[in-house]
Amino acid sequence: MADTIAEGFARERAHRQLLIDLARHLFGWEWRQEWQAWCPPGWPSLEVNNAPSRDKRHGGAGYGSSGRRDGRGRPIIPDYCCDPKATEILWQWLHAQPEMQGVRFVPLPIPPDSLQGVTPWRCEIVVEPHWLITGAGDTHREALGYAVLALATPHAACVG
Repeated sequence: MADTIAEGFARERAHRQLLIDLARHLFGWEWRQEWQAWCPPGWPSLEVNNAPSRDKRHGGAGYGSSGRRDGRGRPIIPDYCCDPKATEILWQWLHAQPEMQGVRFVPLPIPPDSLQGVTPWRCEIVVEPHWLITGAGDTHREALGYAVLALATPHAACVG
C-alpha cells in the first residue's frame, strides 16, 4: 500500500511539473518572486494588482492561460491534461506549427498492476516525414500534453 501511495504522489508531482513546463515553454509563463507563483506574460505587479478584488480584465490572462486565480489572487496554471478549454489551447498551438503532418493516438498494453479499465495511450506527432515526437499517459489529454511538451523542447530528437 505504501508503494501505491508513493507512486501516486510521484505521478502527481510529474503531472504538476508537466503543467509548469507546458506553461513555460509554450506560453511564456515565468516565476514571479513578488507573487511567489508562475505567472503568464503581462501579469501585473503585485503592487498595482490589488489581487483578490480584481477580476481577469487585466492584460495578463491571455493566450495559454485560463485566467483562473487561487484564493490569494495568484494565477493558476491551466490543467492542460484535464481542462477541456486548456487542452483546446494545446490543439490550436499544435496545428499552428507550420511543419505539422499529423497526430494520432495509439493504445499501449495495459500493465499488469494497472487499475482495471485504465488504458495507457501514446500520442504520436508527425512533424516532418522523418520526425516523430511521442508522449505517453493514462489519458489522451495527458499523452497529448507530454507529446506537445516534447515537441516544444529544443532537444526533441529526430527519428528515422
